[in-house]
Amino acid sequence: TVMGPNAESISITYRLDVSVPKDPTFRSKLKMIQMMLTNGQAGLMDLNLNQAQKAMGAYAYDVPFKDYSMFMLGAKPIAGQTLEELEPLLLNQISELKHGNFDEWLVKAVVNDYKMSTMLQYESNRARADAFVDAFIWGLDWKDYLEDVNTFQKMTKADIQQFCTHYFSSNYVVVYKRKGVDSTIQKVLKPKISAVPVNRESQSEFYKKIFSIPSPALLPVFVDYKKEITKDSIKTLPLLYKKNTENGLFTLQYSWTLDRKYDPIYGLMVTYLDYLGSSSHSAEQLKEEFYKLGCSYSFHIAANELSISLSGLQENFPKALALLESSIRTMKPDTAALNQIKENTLKTRSDNKFSKDIILRSALAGYAKYEGVNPFTNIIPEAKLKTLSSEEVLSNFYALYQRPHKVIYYGPGELKTVKSVVGKLHKVKILPYSTTMQIYSYKAPTTNNVYWVNYDMVQAEVLLVSRSVDFIKELIPDLYLYNEYFGGSMGSLVFQEMRESRALAYSVKSTFDIPYMPSDPYYSNSYIGTQADKIHEALDGMIDLIENMPESDLLFANSRISILETIASQRVTKLAVLSEYEKSLRMGYSTDIRKAIYDSVSTMTFMDMREFQQTYIKGKPRTILIVGSKEKIDFNSLSQYGEVQELTLEEIFGY
Repeated sequence: TVMGPNAESISITYRLDVSVPKDPTFRSKLKMIQMMLTNGQAGLMDLNLNQAQKAMGAYAYDVPFKDYSMFMLGAKPIAGQTLEELEPLLLNQISELKHGNFDEWLVKAVVNDYKMSTMLQYESNRARADAFVDAFIWGLDWKDYLEDVNTFQKMTKADIQQFCTHYFSSNYVVVYKRKGVDSTIQKVLKPKISAVPVNRESQSEFYKKIFSIPSPALLPVFVDYKKEITKDSIKTLPLLYKKNTENGLFTLQYSWTLDRKYDPIYGLMVTYLDYLGSSSHSAEQLKEEFYKLGCSYSFHIAANELSISLSGLQENFPKALALLESSIRTMKPDTAALNQIKENTLKTRSDNKFSKDIILRSALAGYAKYEGVNPFTNIIPEAKLKTLSSEEVLSNFYALYQRPHKVIYYGPGELKTVKSVVGKLHKVKILPYSTTMQIYSYKAPTTNNVYWVNYDMVQAEVLLVSRSVDFIKELIPDLYLYNEYFGGSMGSLVFQEMRESRALAYSVKSTFDIPYMPSDPYYSNSYIGTQADKIHEALDGMIDLIENMPESDLLFANSRISILETIASQRVTKLAVLSEYEKSLRMGYSTDIRKAIYDSVSTMTFMDMREFQQTYIKGKPRTILIVGSKEKIDFNSLSQYGEVQELTLEEIFGY
């Protein structure tokens, strides 16, 4: 049992005494077991626990090692459920595999899913490089490493039963993570720490040797959106099309633009829709049918956009889209599922109050930046949530479904074919719609403030927030260089000074962040994870760096080179072309935004960056946010940073 303030959960870990080099097929078989249990759609845990809402976030995870391996199960309890009740539910899924309580089609579908996911994974050069690293670490010959798919294809239902019976018995430990105070903590005396000089200008012999190795200069390749993306339409709906010439996978997306401050019912809606069946399929059957086709669908909401995505094997694109459209048109309300979602939603809200990260970065930061309701507190009130009906949720969905939206397609299908298939199957009557965009209101502080929330822990979480100017797209290149130099990486000024030299933080970062929307202002955000008795020193150190940014010619040169080389080595391809295009448009660019960054950074001097820092960062009113124990924080020292105010969880969470 582990005690702590965070939400309760359970973790079960099996130790498997098998060496990967001695049995190269073992890790593939273990991956097969993991995907039989959780594959995001039709695994036993996906359907029996998550879809059935008998657990929250149930998962299985395979961890193959060179000497021995592990297999992990875990979940969070639903409302009113104990960890003791959750444990057998997880273990029973292993028993189901042992006893063969699964259909033969699932084995074949998992094989196809693995082929597809591997194909998708190896679109990334990083994933290809990681594969070489894994093979080396495990001591596998490359030809043995590539036997994964063959091993999957040879696995039968009987093989799965035998594997589970042999390797999964009583060789596991169960960890209960409970809410409470750990009375067994061993404390040590705080040592005296002296600042270490930071030799930013020095270069070791090893550094010189590495950087003397000649390497070909990479030139940046920027995306020509006019050539890469075809703009068309399907009936009255705009279409963005890009052909996939790499493999046989497609992604189709319907996307609706929402208000920045959208109706919070949409957030619950995307969760609820995933639990609904149709007139011809139950929710579980629907997941299974898509999995058989090697396809999947999802509902997603973020910022001011709600989308429905369908992806998978192009050969099954028409069948999958027909199934999706049919299920959307004939969704069957499920009051029991909605009631469980309500209970889980309320439990999650309660659990969030025990997470120091959510308290600091979402609730407290939202309170500091916004007037009134903010993106974190824009939720359905509990009283209204409890009375919300399935019919009300679905009526809101169908009203949205008939609003104008765009279609995005990336895949090997020809444009003419895609237009024909979508035009035939996407039978929706688009109704006229217009609205005045609802946005959030930001605070404009004129003085410094300190907001703190009590949280029983030895450490303290600190966030310094400063509002700067409203969005100006021309600042984006300056921002990139400033972040690289000042506080956005382990080689930055803030990291070197605050952590490496003065040991004032175990984690530290300071960035000037790009707004998501042009209607949002720029903010400077500086995070310090430190000990409660070091808050005063840490704040002095961070504020001094922000206000009086030190100059280092070598660090500046390296920062500029880092940005230029990163852009030069980047290749925006495939589906990313469409997402980057959308991002560029949102920021006011019709061309690849990276070109503006590259061209500007190439000619920037330290004085340019200094001018940027002094104009948009230095001297701005700041709000200091602190999460820590009132027993360990020196409040007398905090008053020098601004008016100190304690906030309750109810004030910052809104409930």
